[in-house]
Amino acid sequence: MFAARLFDLVCPGYCLICGESEQGSTICQQCRTRFQTLLYQACPRCAAPASPGGLPCPFCREGYYSFRRACALGLYQGFLRDVVLSAKRPGGGLLAYRIGQILGDLFASQLAREHYSLLTAAPIHWRRRLRRGFSGTELMIHGLQTRLAVPTGTRLLVHQRPTRKQAMLSSRQRGKNVKGAYRLRPGHKVAGQQVLLLDDVMTTGKTAGELSHVLRKAGAERVDLLVLARGLPHG
Repeated sequence: MFAARLFDLVCPGYCLICGESEQGSTICQQCRTRFQTLLYQACPRCAAPASPGGLPCPFCREGYYSFRRACALGLYQGFLRDVVLSAKRPGGGLLAYRIGQILGDLFASQLAREHYSLLTAAPIHWRRRLRRGFSGTELMIHGLQTRLAVPTGTRLLVHQRPTRKQAMLSSRQRGKNVKGAYRLRPGHKVAGQQVLLLDDVMTTGKTAGELSHVLRKAGAERVDLLVLARGLPHG
């Protein structure tokens, strides 16, 4: 946590997203404004774009989610897709931290109403962490916590076996890929907790669903999902 908070003291002199010269801030006002314009009318259950005319959400009809509800800043395309990919590259840790703060700023009132008792993040496998040098979702959680005074459990969940990249798989393959891939770290308890789970992207909901299942099985009272971007499955 201390190392993450050191990011509050870092100011490279340029915007981490567009690269334009920016004194006194790591994300320029123009890019901050672009984040604000990404909010969209969404299904309150899975964060997919709301169906026209109040029709039932087709994605909710197709699958069961272990989490109670999901919330996303925007759709995984264009500007937001570029931001997600930049935060995963080597040196993207500061951007990931700032993204967490932006999520906290934009969803502050909504998150405060939910009275969460624990924040946690989707884990990455240790080999991927070693290659990248950091976990973006963990840094996002630390950034979010500066805006939402809730205890964090950044190492609460363990990615216990290697998995294939979900982006390359169909919905059914994604479910098989993550089945049994996660566990609760020994010595950690979540019984009775109101958990907010953070991830960068949700597409089919298979990863978030498996993580939520682990938390619910361990006794969490409810699990909600907050993601930066909502992708839409293609098969």
